[in-house]
Amino acid sequence: MSNEVKLSDVESLKTTIESVLLFDLYKDRYSVDFRNKALERFFCIGEVDESIYQLWPDDPMTTFTTDKDEYYVQIPCKIVRSLETYNRTLEISFDACVSFLEYKGGFNLTGFEAITVFFDRKRNVIRTSRGNHRTLMKLLTDGENATIPCKLIPHEDDTLDDDMILIEAANFDEDNQFLGMTKTMKFKGALLHEFTNKVKKPWARDLYNFLDSCTPRIGIASTNEKAKIELDGFGAVKRMREEYSEKFSNQLDPDKFLREILESQAKYAINGNSKVQQLSATLARALAKFRHEFETEIDRVSDKNHIDAWEQFLEYIFSERKKVLPMMENLTQGEIVKGNSMVRLVEYHIATLATLFNEFVTMKQLKHHNGKLYCISTTTKSWETMLEKVPPHFHHMINQNLTNILSPQA
Repeated sequence: MSNEVKLSDVESLKTTIESVLLFDLYKDRYSVDFRNKALERFFCIGEVDESIYQLWPDDPMTTFTTDKDEYYVQIPCKIVRSLETYNRTLEISFDACVSFLEYKGGFNLTGFEAITVFFDRKRNVIRTSRGNHRTLMKLLTDGENATIPCKLIPHEDDTLDDDMILIEAANFDEDNQFLGMTKTMKFKGALLHEFTNKVKKPWARDLYNFLDSCTPRIGIASTNEKAKIELDGFGAVKRMREEYSEKFSNQLDPDKFLREILESQAKYAINGNSKVQQLSATLARALAKFRHEFETEIDRVSDKNHIDAWEQFLEYIFSERKKVLPMMENLTQGEIVKGNSMVRLVEYHIATLATLFNEFVTMKQLKHHNGKLYCISTTTKSWETMLEKVPPHFHHMINQNLTNILSPQA
């Protein structure tokens, strides 16, 4: 399709070959006093297997030719460089390096997996595709004379810069198999990998196109410069899209339901005072399931009051709540899914949304169903159906989270 994303469209994946010495980052980040204390505190555990990893030669250009695909060698940490573009130096956690060394008591060479570096023979420089943190930790352990086992891959002398970038980035993603990577790195890596490799089941470009089709446009990991808001994760939305596309597969546009949920959420989530506009994937999941599970109750309020109850509900909780009920506050996305790090059940957050919907109906004095005090209660058929999918020992906690008005402490 002509409107599908191309590699040239994704500004954040347009990169240069510029790199920075990790040794310079080590000196800039850690003071001289801290570095000296680190040398006293941390030490190497085990030894390098010299039958596998040769010593660093005096003439790398002569030794590491393209006659071989890879070499195993002990490389001086001082010469290891890292790309400033793509997702490399931006993802370094200097504090995590220290925490890991403190946890392990030092740098463990036993069973050590070599860092992966590429030899750019045109510039006579070494760039790591895997090993930023391990190189920094080895520097903290051994100082400026530190060496680290590596798998060195030489680039062909005539390789173009753009091709070198793609080769290194693809290696980074494939080698890591997305383990231990941040959400940003996972999506960026998958997107770039799909541009540069044949993938049996591509999903990143498809997800990019879907989110770009929303109004306002939604991005992930700064890959879409035209996006008005960034999704804070992609796994939940990826799974939801698969789930709801299947449920609405008989419709002309199977994505219509989820797109409308995200568009509604994004409209109220955009904060003009914030530079970084974030869309909560956790809340998106709860909103979608609440809208789907309680379609009868929501549509009944729409029909009985001749309104769009869904849109007015979202406007109420994000923008009008304080006006209608001065003792309350307009809510943020984070406040609605408060405690998500401890309570992973989406049904718990659906109970919060159901409570807010009850509050919305009550405060706006809207008609719902005859003879019922609350619009949604624990005896509502939709509620009972929802709980059928939840292990029984969680029912009490979820039921307790459903009330008529959300507490001011929420």
